Amino acid sequence: MTHNQVEERHSAGYEAGVEAISTLYDSSRTNKSNESPEAALAGLLQSVLNFVYFAAPNIEEAEKLIKFAKDSAYENMLKERLNQ
Repeated sequence: MTHNQVEERHSAGYEAGVEAISTLYDSSRTNKSNESPEAALAGLLQSVLNFVYFAAPNIEEAEKLIKFAKDSAYENMLKERLNQ
């Protein structure tokens, strides 16, 4: 897989996550997640982590993927704060 293909797939996954989070806060839903955002986000995160562990070839690879995602999110947050 080329670097561009990896970037495209990463971007698609990121956008899917943004859409999932947006769905949680959709005001037309009968079960409004914005009344308990921490619980809703915990459910979403658990769902993604469950899939990572089940889809990865082994626990070590799952942990590497989780660490990469966590580190990337932290770096993005730091960059955003510096730009404010």
